[in-house]
Amino acid sequence: MSNKTTKILLSIPIFLYLLGCPNVKAQNTLDVDDIIIIGQVVNAADMQPLQNANVRVKDKTHIGTTTSEDGYFMLQVPYPQKAIIVSMVGYKPLEVKVDKTQRDQVINVALQEKINILQELVVVPGKNPAPTILKQIKQHKQQNNYNNFVNISATQTTQNKAYITNVQQRIYQRKLFNDLQEGVISNSDSSLILPIYYKKTQLKINKHNINDTAHIIATQQYASKIVPQYILDNVTYELTHKINFYNNNIIVMNKSFISPIANQATTFYDYLLLDSITDNNNKQYIIHFQPKNYKNLAFKGIMHIDANSYALTYIKATLPYTANINFINNIQIEQIFSNISENTYYPKTQHNSVAFQFAKTADTLHNNMAVIVDTQIENDSITYTNNNIIYNTNTIETDTTFIHAIQNTNATKFAAFVNYAIDVAITGYLPVWKIDIGPFPEIIRYNNIEGFRPTITFRTNEKMCKNFSFAAYVGYGTKDKKFKYGTDLKLRFNNNNKHIIHAAYYNDYNRIDYIRINTLHEQYMVRGENLFTSRKTNNKILQQQTAKLKYQYSKNWLRLSVEANAIQYNANNNMPIIQNDKHIKNVNVYQTQLGLTFAPTEKTIPIYFHDYHISSTKPQVNLLFTLGHYTANNIQGNFGVISALYNHSIPTALGTLAYSLDANYLIGKVPYMLLLTPRTMKGVWYNNSHNYNLMHHDMYMLDVLLGAHLQFNTNGWLFNHIPWINRFNLREIIVCNVAWGTLNNKHNDVTNVITSGTLKVPYVEIGTGVTNILSLLTAEFYWRLTHRHDPEATNFGVKIKVQIGL
Repeated sequence: MSNKTTKILLSIPIFLYLLGCPNVKAQNTLDVDDIIIIGQVVNAADMQPLQNANVRVKDKTHIGTTTSEDGYFMLQVPYPQKAIIVSMVGYKPLEVKVDKTQRDQVINVALQEKINILQELVVVPGKNPAPTILKQIKQHKQQNNYNNFVNISATQTTQNKAYITNVQQRIYQRKLFNDLQEGVISNSDSSLILPIYYKKTQLKINKHNINDTAHIIATQQYASKIVPQYILDNVTYELTHKINFYNNNIIVMNKSFISPIANQATTFYDYLLLDSITDNNNKQYIIHFQPKNYKNLAFKGIMHIDANSYALTYIKATLPYTANINFINNIQIEQIFSNISENTYYPKTQHNSVAFQFAKTADTLHNNMAVIVDTQIENDSITYTNNNIIYNTNTIETDTTFIHAIQNTNATKFAAFVNYAIDVAITGYLPVWKIDIGPFPEIIRYNNIEGFRPTITFRTNEKMCKNFSFAAYVGYGTKDKKFKYGTDLKLRFNNNNKHIIHAAYYNDYNRIDYIRINTLHEQYMVRGENLFTSRKTNNKILQQQTAKLKYQYSKNWLRLSVEANAIQYNANNNMPIIQNDKHIKNVNVYQTQLGLTFAPTEKTIPIYFHDYHISSTKPQVNLLFTLGHYTANNIQGNFGVISALYNHSIPTALGTLAYSLDANYLIGKVPYMLLLTPRTMKGVWYNNSHNYNLMHHDMYMLDVLLGAHLQFNTNGWLFNHIPWINRFNLREIIVCNVAWGTLNNKHNDVTNVITSGTLKVPYVEIGTGVTNILSLLTAEFYWRLTHRHDPEATNFGVKIKVQIGL
């Protein structure tokens, strides 16, 4: 087949498309001898089509056209040409050579956006108006921010949809996915989509002050088993409630995107004043904005600004696909504002969408399979009245086709299988009828005391009883030839996990800091150490026989727990118990703990007797009060511990700053296993950002302990600016951990303290690292700045771990 024939065949579909495209300007009547040049013009940064770009023949300025809504153009010329010129406001003109030996040709053009376009557009001679307008917008932000409005009443209708798109028809024809065809529907553009989530809610919103109150009028929700409902609930929640461009940072999926009208916006954006228009006798500026660096989490788009109040009246923002973010291929946000009084604007319509896919491409809608989450918000009847109204929970009009497709999908075997697999991955349990086998990390473990220890572990699941759970395990040490075992019972009084009673007995080996650390940090742990903890940690453990009774209450921002436990600590060669130079077998401890957690705006996901907490940008405070009594051979005593932990994560334009402060104070003299120890690494399974990385859990034992942890995860503020390197979307990590504490010699009167380390001089370690390596790995490097000559000190460490995130 000749090149000419190939190009003509390629021209047919585009030509047919152009014939039906009204935006393509017609030239003269097509002559059979005319030469046809057709193609598409796109933005070189994100490969999105450009509408109204000018296309003309280089030597014949009167022969030209403009591109359609999808960037297509068609030129007809009477004889072969050397080149065509493609231009558009805000983009660098491009001369494209034409092959004079070919009659008909297909040409694709990618235009580069200008960085210095503001200097070239002069509305007022000698001045560039864009910086002046931006300055006025910032000065009027507080008075225009609709979150600050009071005495507002509105009826809000929110419709959330999520669907899988770009799945080829042949996929549904495979045996595994064949029954999914019952849930497939055709979209308005004839593409096939698979609905997986639908929610429509009608609210009445009243704002007597800056905190609004919302009354539900009606709501309907449907979710497919293919994607967990709580994930889509979380995404749609953020798209519904957190997008306000008057804020400096827009938080989506715990990522911070810089607003184009943020106080520091000019550092991240370039602006172009396109035009000014008059709408209802109000003059408005039309401003185009784009990121200075397309790797930053910044938007490109257009906004309309009221010339009198400098308030937003319209904005459409899109995240470039080149941004340094994983799995999110695109974010599009469009807001239309209504003039509710003179120069006062309130959101009338919001249309927000996010596209998720594993491989990012320039065109989400026409390439790889993607999950699209689409939110449409309408505010009607916006008034300044606040009447007490009783609302009827009437049925609201819904998309029955979309809902019916979700119901059909849930009836398939494939959806049931996916739901089963996701449940296993999240909980760590393998459901087998009415029993769950697991959790997996407990099935096998290793340490020098027990050797390899296989374990049989299980619990009952919701199929047996939703409000009651029985769990048990038994393991056998191949080295010490002993069985370890445990059992626990859980009972809740309602289906939302507000009230839970937990009784348990364990006979197992654990770290000495197990109970205090886990209660304070409320970390979801398995019952003991496991194969994934570090070798040094696993060798410094005590056999503990523990009986406990716990009550737990959770509601909104408050979590409360009351726990009573009795523990017998038994000595071994690695962790002896010495009193007055004599070895004793054990220490008995009886204690009561009261735990309080204050977590405003934090969302929780209840999954069968355990709440999974989704981090928030608001601070979290944990308090733990302990009162106890111990018996160590012939010595008895009372003690108390007060512990406080403050966590906070702050999204910024450059990344996320996470820090924590903790304070602990012990009253009384105690055996060494009751002393305070810093929170240290447990290996590859339970690591988090509030640990000391170069410390072992028994290295320092204290009765006063203060700690501070700081970790800054950037969005790639350094790597984003390095040519070639910026293609890999690498990000930087900076860490600093500090600990200070004291130890009174009086504790040696009870048992010998088994460590000689002291923290009167603060312990300091710093670290740096690279994350998002292949979107999968993190490499971290740590240095100990102080206490470098302490026994068993590790002065330098490297961690390579799997860490997947946005």
